Amino acid sequence: MIHSIIQKSQLEGAHRLDAEYYQPEYLKYSEQLNRLKLADLNFLTSKVDVGFVSSMVSHFQDKGVPLLRTQNVCEFFIDAENDVVYIDEEFHKKLRKSQIFPGYLL
Repeated sequence: MIHSIIQKSQLEGAHRLDAEYYQPEYLKYSEQLNRLKLADLNFLTSKVDVGFVSSMVSHFQDKGVPLLRTQNVCEFFIDAENDVVYIDEEFHKKLRKSQIFPGYLL
């Protein structure tokens, strides 16, 4: 069992009394997030879009163009080494709106 001891002053402003919220791991993440400069998404981008929304399994290959999937987007980084799948160049070209470029926000 994990215990977390916090000061009463830490409760003020949080509006939370559930013990789960105050686990050390979550407090660490909360501190990291509080250090970030926040901005509304509409100030960061002019367009919000989704990728290909149908099954692509039939297009998977052993080599070709790496396909970035949701499971490759991790907390604070992109995992481009584990569980990577590939598609052929022709199918990649058909996914024009799903292609990513430097500066894109994922």
